[in-house]
Amino acid sequence: MDPQPRRDPQLVRAGGGEPACGVCLELAEAADGMARYRLVYEAARHGGEGSCGERARSRLRELRADRPPAGELAAIDRQLGLTVPECAVEGLETHAGPRGARVVAQLVGECDLTSEEVAEPRQFVVRGEGLRPGAAPAEVAIDAGGAGRVRIESGAVRVDLTPEAQARMFRLGDRVMIDVVPEPEIGARAEGVDALIVLDPGHGGPNNIGGSAGDLVESTLVLDIAVRVQRRLARRLPNASVVLTRTDDTPLGLDERTAMANSLGADLFVSLHLNASDDPIQTGGVTTFVLDATTDRAALQLAARENGTREHEVTGIQRLIARLHRREQVGDSRELAQALHDHTLEAGRRVLPDLADRGVRSAMFYVLVGARMPAVLLEASFLSNPAEARALRTERYREALADGIAEGLVRYLSENSGNSGD
Repeated sequence: MDPQPRRDPQLVRAGGGEPACGVCLELAEAADGMARYRLVYEAARHGGEGSCGERARSRLRELRADRPPAGELAAIDRQLGLTVPECAVEGLETHAGPRGARVVAQLVGECDLTSEEVAEPRQFVVRGEGLRPGAAPAEVAIDAGGAGRVRIESGAVRVDLTPEAQARMFRLGDRVMIDVVPEPEIGARAEGVDALIVLDPGHGGPNNIGGSAGDLVESTLVLDIAVRVQRRLARRLPNASVVLTRTDDTPLGLDERTAMANSLGADLFVSLHLNASDDPIQTGGVTTFVLDATTDRAALQLAARENGTREHEVTGIQRLIARLHRREQVGDSRELAQALHDHTLEAGRRVLPDLADRGVRSAMFYVLVGARMPAVLLEASFLSNPAEARALRTERYREALADGIAEGLVRYLSENSGNSGD
């Protein structure tokens, strides 16, 4: 019997339909990062509503951290001879808990959106001319945190709300975020818990390691430091609860981190990072950020790197944030940032006396958008500074940084909540 002839993947892909969908999924297994996402996206386009197309859409949800800019996905549509939608929802994520819910829609195409709350039936509606479902499911049930169903229909995304729930919309580039609060005021804290602190070790997962220096990896180092902080706070603040957004190298989306803090009703949110620069630097140091408008070019570049966006997408939401972010929350965040910054710098200088003070600054970090509590992002050292990279290899320096972070949190709570450390 003659052997089966080998199929030419390019010819099969050109033919379209379910066979092309299957070939794209096979090719995706040998790729990684954005290249893999593009192949799976092409598979979804070839597969349409068939079983292969559904598998591809499910895989896209798993690969959301590797999603390329919307323009690249639109280019694939054009290559396939498909009409590029004016505004389509290509991905839909939901995160929910007893204290809130978050819906994140990933868009492709040109989308001019408005939003409003509707009384009857109780809904939050995001409207856009030409808005329609793309690869995202047309309906998802949440049923938690004040939100019911999410539906994507012609011209609108609708989120069903419970009677007392309130919602608002944020946008960053091709991502739209809808935050839902079940009640205007957060409910009572669990008995015996004076404060709930969420520590967020930045990055995570094999495709999102953050900065690096040789074998030093940001995602691993900040998790190590966060665990040390958690242990210290357990001793210093026995009536507080300290939660880590991740406890291993599992990938975690930017949306999920603040959504977790909101759903838990956290009092404080601290995202831990280590800075890095592609350009040679003589001075590293400690920098602490709050969410606010800025024109500082270095801060914009850093925010773009941490957000996974381009710089102009960061500047595009500044006026929105300046209008929606509550003045008192900005003030509380700055106070928390200053306490963390001062004590982290002081502790770090016990090991590196020349550790530079880069100050408390403003930037548009997506991980802080929508936080309903004082929230800061701490860049505790520079991986691209040789002296700081060497120090980060030592347990002594990581212990010192953890000491400083813990002390800053204790001091802030002592001065603002009546809590005190031993």
